[in-house]
Amino acid sequence: PTVVVQGERDSFGHPDELPAGAHRTVPVPGADHGFAVPRSAALTQDETLALIVSAVGGFVASLR
Repeated sequence: PTVVVQGERDSFGHPDELPAGAHRTVPVPGADHGFAVPRSAALTQDETLALIVSAVGGFVASLR
């Protein structure tokens, strides 16, 4: 099982560029490679980190 968490503004690649396969993709709105978001983003930095923690926590919980 694989989860890929990637910012939508990641300069190393975009979530849509991942090949199809057996993985779960979590696109992070407005985030760059380090998950930083600009002040003008729809989500604050704290909301962005909460989204990531929730998504990864849900994924880990699903492995049980």
